[in-house]
Amino acid sequence: MNLKIFRIWKILGKNNQNKVLVAIFLYFFSGIFDLVGVASVLPFLSALADPELINTNKYLAEIKSFLNFSDSQFIIFLGLASFILIIINQLLRLLSNWFSLAFSENLLYEKSKDLFYFYLERPYKYFLSKSTFNLVQRCTNYVNAAVGGYITPLLLITGHLFTTTFILLFLIIYQPLITLGLITALTFFYLLIFNKIK
Repeated sequence: MNLKIFRIWKILGKNNQNKVLVAIFLYFFSGIFDLVGVASVLPFLSALADPELINTNKYLAEIKSFLNFSDSQFIIFLGLASFILIIINQLLRLLSNWFSLAFSENLLYEKSKDLFYFYLERPYKYFLSKSTFNLVQRCTNYVNAAVGGYITPLLLITGHLFTTTFILLFLIIYQPLITLGLITALTFFYLLIFNKIK
């Protein structure tokens, strides 16, 4: 599989390789904003559950003092800030997915066209020993298998991998024992399900 990915990467060309790197870059920032969105909810929910935390927590107290808000105004501010960050996160995720899918569709069109023109430039004798059906299949199915079977899924997996890694690291730092316990329980659960339905 690694060999196929490497061959596909070489076939892409410099321009398309740069677009892949841009897509990965967008997914990276989308993963960071996923983390920021999750982390921004915690102070709001904590302050909502225990308003005294605003004055006892030194970070929240400093921000509140800097903004010169009352307790109720500061809780509203935390809620609005969290909401805005989540909206920005979703817009960035939408942009990342749009760019990735648009790139995949354009790549499918471009490579199908290139292969089609490659066959058009072959001498007539070339087609006497080749099946027309196989040539058409190469221009459509094979290119689609390379793009839809490797490139598009890899880009989507990369995006989810960034998000999962950042959020897991944050949770391990914030609550290591609970996070590791949940990871262990979920891993055991999925392995059990997998063994039942495989």
